[in-house]
Amino acid sequence: PSPSKMNQQRVSRASSPSPNKMKSKSTRSRSPSPARVLNSATTTTATATTTRAASPMRAPSPLQSIKSKLTQKSGKYSTAVSKVLGDDDSNAAASISEKSKGSTPTSGSNSSPTKTTSSYGSPQRKSRFKTRSPSPLRFIRPSGSKDTLDNRSYKNLDGDDQETTSNSASSFSLGKTSLRSMSPGRLKKNIQSKLTSASPKRERPPPPQSKIPLHPGGLEDVRSKHSFDDGLDQIALTLERTTMSFDVIDDDPAGAAAEETDEEESVDMNVDEPDIEDGCIINTTSSNLFQRREFVRAMGGVNEGLSTRKYIQQGDALCDQGGEQLDRALQMYYAGLGTVLSRIREWTIEQQEERDASVVGGEESDVSILPSAIPSNLSYRDFVSAANCADVNVLLLVISSILFRSGNAHFRLQHFESACRDYSSAQSYQSIRTKALSRHAMNESLEMEDAKLNGRVKNNMASALSKRQLYEEARAEYTKALQIKQSTLEALHKTMRQKGDSAKDMDDKNLVSDIASTFHNIGLLRLNCDEAAKAEKAFKQSLSLRVKKFGLDDLRVSSTLNALGGLYYKTKRYDDAFRSYKESLRIWKLNGSKSDLQTAEHYYNIGLVFYAKGPYSKARVSVAECAKIRRQLCGNVSLPVAEALTLFGKVSLSLGNFEDAFDKFQEALAIRQKLLGKDHLLVSNVHLVMGKVHLEMEESDEAMRSFSVALAIRSDRLGKHHLSTAEVLHAIGSAYIEVEEYPKALETLQEALRLQRHFLGPSLEAAETLNTMSLVFFKSGDTEKAIELGEEALVMLKSSAGFDHILVAHVLKHNGDYYQDIEAYDDAMEAYGESLRIMAAWLGREHVLLSKTLSEVGVVRFKTGEYTIAKQSFTEALRIMRLPGNGNDSSSIYPTLSHLGHALYKNKELKLASESYLESFNIQASIVIGEENRDLEGFSNKMSCIEDEILALDQSGEDTSELSSALGGIANILRYIGLVHQEQGEFEQALYVNKLSLSVRLLQPFKDYPAIALMAETIAMFEFKLKNFEQALDHF
Repeated sequence: PSPSKMNQQRVSRASSPSPNKMKSKSTRSRSPSPARVLNSATTTTATATTTRAASPMRAPSPLQSIKSKLTQKSGKYSTAVSKVLGDDDSNAAASISEKSKGSTPTSGSNSSPTKTTSSYGSPQRKSRFKTRSPSPLRFIRPSGSKDTLDNRSYKNLDGDDQETTSNSASSFSLGKTSLRSMSPGRLKKNIQSKLTSASPKRERPPPPQSKIPLHPGGLEDVRSKHSFDDGLDQIALTLERTTMSFDVIDDDPAGAAAEETDEEESVDMNVDEPDIEDGCIINTTSSNLFQRREFVRAMGGVNEGLSTRKYIQQGDALCDQGGEQLDRALQMYYAGLGTVLSRIREWTIEQQEERDASVVGGEESDVSILPSAIPSNLSYRDFVSAANCADVNVLLLVISSILFRSGNAHFRLQHFESACRDYSSAQSYQSIRTKALSRHAMNESLEMEDAKLNGRVKNNMASALSKRQLYEEARAEYTKALQIKQSTLEALHKTMRQKGDSAKDMDDKNLVSDIASTFHNIGLLRLNCDEAAKAEKAFKQSLSLRVKKFGLDDLRVSSTLNALGGLYYKTKRYDDAFRSYKESLRIWKLNGSKSDLQTAEHYYNIGLVFYAKGPYSKARVSVAECAKIRRQLCGNVSLPVAEALTLFGKVSLSLGNFEDAFDKFQEALAIRQKLLGKDHLLVSNVHLVMGKVHLEMEESDEAMRSFSVALAIRSDRLGKHHLSTAEVLHAIGSAYIEVEEYPKALETLQEALRLQRHFLGPSLEAAETLNTMSLVFFKSGDTEKAIELGEEALVMLKSSAGFDHILVAHVLKHNGDYYQDIEAYDDAMEAYGESLRIMAAWLGREHVLLSKTLSEVGVVRFKTGEYTIAKQSFTEALRIMRLPGNGNDSSSIYPTLSHLGHALYKNKELKLASESYLESFNIQASIVIGEENRDLEGFSNKMSCIEDEILALDQSGEDTSELSSALGGIANILRYIGLVHQEQGEFEQALYVNKLSLSVRLLQPFKDYPAIALMAETIAMFEFKLKNFEQALDHF
């Protein structure tokens, strides 16, 4: 029979059509626009529509059957989200349920989402050998998923895990409470008991401080008149010269000797964002008052002053060591503070004795004089008296300096409440001294030291308040700090001009550095308050001062560039973020080690940028370098290593390296569970991404278990209506799609979308959920609704992430599939072309995901009759699939080989078509028989073994649907090979192949009777032409 007569026969859904059936349909000069398609949708929920049979090139591959075991157990999945949704399974979307009854959506052999209807009622199920379209979960959002947790919604995420107070440090705050006088020796012996017995007062905002008169005219309550924008052009020029190239190997950071930084690593729940807040700069520069003559004289002698100085020097040395030594540093500071307070007590007793002696007038008196050896309490009046005495008022300045140091130690220990207490006490002592000195002549040098210390205390006080999220109080303190520092700098410049004192140049640099640090901290505060524009201005003012005073290569320029990079990252200005990070890293390496923790932090931040903007290959290089350095310095079992491994796994997941991603996540999970416990939020983050890997590896049971654990932890810790649960619900909805539980998928995704719109509004997260929902409607047969949601997701993405984000590429890919389904081929080609452009920029031109879109381009070209272009698209898709790094997935290759055979057949390249068909047959046969198949005869000899296997499966009661679908695919490709032999005039060979195809059809556990009848009729016509009438009659 001729191919044209065979086209009149009905073809099974499970088989791909003959090439002759793939004649190009006459298409419109202009495909229907999306607007006209969207206008036809009258409701927002799915409605019953009539679904037509699948297009020839979109028919499912023979090996794509459903995971029957999962569908049998799928009822348990609904319990994973019932608590969050607040409903039972009966509340699933009815419209989707109705559509699911009328059609069985599957994934097409061309790796795009398809919808088909069985023509013959035989069971049509997916196979484990299927080719799937890329899941939306493969492309994890770089921001907001916590490890994509959003900073705005997760401010208190780790509140239960941070230590914010310390009851072990005493408070020497002003008031009627007292410290008993004792000698330095006794104080040193009993300092531990004093520290443990001290009970801090309830925290309250510091009292308003009076202005510090730096000169008779007083403090001008205005900001500095100087402009801080002079160096901005120079900075901008430097950053502009920073290219977007990035190569870790050239820098060789691991080659240098390891050197740890003083700063401790802190646990931040926002592990997918740069650690900007911990870049807060506290002022530590404080002049050494303890060597001044005024201090020695006030302490009563050299020995007494030396004792206090040793305590403070030991405290400073311990602070420089950081880490566990900070607690010991606090003890040293408080011991030194005790000696100063003891001296004030002694001076108070001396003054009382002198007053008593003056009253007696040299005569004997019955009033007993309190001896200095008897301990007594210090009162507010005692401190005021000391402040009014020119000989000892410097001790109040010393007390403020010591409390400033102890506050800094508390800050570095993250005891921010205790730090605020000490800073507030330092301000109180300074206020007492300032009020007293305003009525007397002042030492100009000490006055300058007092003003500088006051500005630094206020800066650090504001930083501690900001850490406690008391942003308004912090804003007020930063403003005061800036005013004091700028006025102090003006006074210093005035003195330098009058006296021509070049020795003050160091003081000038220290003050400029202090002012720059305050601008830096104000930028962090503005950023926390979502004032990005003002934050950027503050950072640039800090940069301007530092570059102008210290040059472009100063280490302090690096810290502000790093913070500025974090701002650009949060505002999605990724190119600017990379330039800032790269320049910051260059300066850091120039001034220090190339392999320390701060270097690792730079690499981590650069990895985040490339993970957010692409290409992923650069993200992988950067985060690998970060992980290597952190392993060297922190050990394998540490939270910084777990953080790097989590990002490393996400990059691998986005690149499609699922095994590598799973290994990274598994190691990160083990570390976090060991160090943080099984119910920590960071642990839930790893469970979530591990579930996504399981889903990509088609392990739906394991994926759902991981998602359930993540959802339980977040719901228990944050509540079921928290934004963080939306991300898990989205993942669970995608898992339901994989097992074709479309009503549950839609219900879960709708709840995720509700939370995202409530907390975020139009956002990247909401667009991703809309894209996934469009797949649900498409697979349920409502292409028009799928197009509507896809277009809405595209509009939202372009406004929130820009035109070139990777998620835009995936939404365009799906939209192209939808347009192809309604035969809007021009719109489909436009969507596919733009998707390929973005994917190539992010993933490279030889990533396996490009092959799936190229295959779809070939399908569209085939449908429009452009067979040569279709052949080229299929050939390029196959080339990419077979690259060594892309896995050479046979289940993805054989459908494309079949499509290529169709295009070659249409181009009359029959020999090449036969080769493509035969290669596709051998791959499918090898999958079924479990060993390599080389030719038709080899498979024919294995038919009896396959029959025995089917009988064994039937007897054991196991499911044979996947095997039946696989055999149907083999029978189908054999029919194509027979057509090619027929066209070549090889009728005997064609008859042999067709008979083999019929034998395979008869072997299927689930019989496809229309396909059997078609093959029997085809064989009968061949026998008739060969004059074998009896055989022809039997087959008829």
